[in-house]
Amino acid sequence: METELSEALHTETLQMYLQPQFDTHSDTLCGAEALVRWEHPEYGLLYPDTFLPLAEESGQLYQIDLFMLKQALTALHDWHLSGKKPVQLSVNVSNALFHHHEFLPHIRELKETYGECFCHIELELTEDLLLENESYANHILYALKIMGFKLSIDDFGTGYSSLSYLKKLQVDKIKIDRSFISELTHDSQDHIIVDAIILMGHALGLRVLAEGVETGTQLEILKTMQCDHVQGYYFSPAVPLKDFAARWIGT
Repeated sequence: METELSEALHTETLQMYLQPQFDTHSDTLCGAEALVRWEHPEYGLLYPDTFLPLAEESGQLYQIDLFMLKQALTALHDWHLSGKKPVQLSVNVSNALFHHHEFLPHIRELKETYGECFCHIELELTEDLLLENESYANHILYALKIMGFKLSIDDFGTGYSSLSYLKKLQVDKIKIDRSFISELTHDSQDHIIVDAIILMGHALGLRVLAEGVETGTQLEILKTMQCDHVQGYYFSPAVPLKDFAARWIGT
């Protein structure tokens, strides 16, 4: 399967799906997260948890990250050329890509073609990745911000969260991990934690998004807490690019 995965990077079997994100204040689309899928010729549609570990072991994960970033930029570029209003697309950055020696050179190369689209891309990074080497992280984040990217901390609350590093790192948004949202209506501690994260984020001038929203009750609680953005199966699963564009961008 390792060889097949390598081949998938150069064919259309590796695909970008988009899961919409919504503004809780206006109930309108505000963006989407780019998620990779593999249309395997034998096994059908494969989700990331079935092949990303293999990609990491074989040293191909950073290539998949770059592939997804280019797919997102291409979509934004195409929408722009056809006169459609772009939306913000969030793309995950793995440890493998963030610490790859060619990370910034690859980004600068993409900027030559897609530079005008960088302001519509939000790069998602995990807490652990950012804290592994704060000096290096700050250097990379500064370069990415200068080039126009938005930055967010993914799965917030599951790593080594602290007010001090949030203040130092140049991020725009925090994404509350779905594990806190799933029990929001049943677990008083999760309710307190989510409320505290939102208040803390806003106090630091950050926008806050809740992942994994699956019920109307969860949504109403998050609205009451003034959570800015939401994402989850309650609204839509991740869908192929063309389906997303037809429904939310227009044809």
